[in-house]
Parts: sequence; structure tokens; C-alpha cells
Amino acid sequence: MANIKAIDLMELKKVLNKRGLEERLSSLLDHETMHQFENAVATTWLPIETYTKIICAAAPLVFPGAANAVHELGRLLTPQTLNFVYKVFIRIPKVSFLAKRSAFIWRSYYQKGNAEAIDATETSITLVVKNFPELSKTMRHSIAGSVQGIIELTDAINVKVLLDERNPDAWGFKISWE
Repeated sequence: MANIKAIDLMELKKVLNKRGLEERLSSLLDHETMHQFENAVATTWLPIETYTKIICAAAPLVFPGAANAVHELGRLLTPQTLNFVYKVFIRIPKVSFLAKRSAFIWRSYYQKGNAEAIDATETSITLVVKNFPELSKTMRHSIAGSVQGIIELTDAINVKVLLDERNPDAWGFKISWE
């Protein structure tokens, strides 16, 4: 079973609280999932299935009517949860700095799979996630949003992340920017 760090859920708790959506989320989740969500701290490793249930329920609450609410939720949460030191480093360098750190960043969030950056140009790069064929479509969309949000912390503008889902042995996230 694969696990994911619950750090993004700490920001989700803040967002739900600020918007008064905690009870609505609770009504959408089973008791055990809600219990895990309420008791998770930033360093908690949650089963990816539990995390997926939480973001699938929360995304349309936070982004009602959005075409890809899970993507938008990832885009909102991940940049907010990067610790202060990392944010300082991300605002200064280019996307190439993040590319070099992609494997480290991946291991900070996921206990399974490996990430590497390939095919880098001045305005694009591909993030490839290997050894994680069971990574769900929902999680791939959440990751795409997270990647977009992180890249937007640099000086990049008009960031786009397209999924290449043809190869489950190497999920692709094609990132472009101006």
C-alpha cells in the first residue's frame, strides 16, 4: 500500500474552516476517513486511498463548478504547505532548480515511486513518475495541480501542466511556461 504525507491536508483544514465547509465535508466522508482527516498532522503518512477520498470530497466544495476541481485543489494546497525556507528558495531560482530537486521533493510527499525531470528546455520540462503504476487518475490530476502551483512560485508565467497517461510505468507531467 502506498502512503502520502498529510501535509497538504493541514492547509485543507484551514481552507475548509475559513469557508465554513467542515460539516459538509464530514457529511460526505465515512466515519473512519473523517477520523483520519481530523487527526492527521503534517508528518502523518496516510494511505493514498484515504487521501484520495478526502480530496475527492473536498475539491468540489472548495471549487464548486470547476471543470477539474481536484487539479485546482492541488494547485491551491501544495504551494501553501511548502515550508518557509523552501518558499524562499523557490521564489529566487528558475524552474531548473526545482527540476533538479524533483526526486527529493517527491520522496518528501510519497513513500512509493520515483520522480525525475527530463527533456528540459528554456520553457518546458517533463516530470516522469516511475514505479507507481497504480497511481490513480484522481491523484495524477492532484499532482498536476500541485506541480502547476509550485512552478507558479518561480518567475514562470502562464504555467500549464498536461498529463501523459499512456504509460503507467512512467506517468508524464509535461510542464510549460513563459
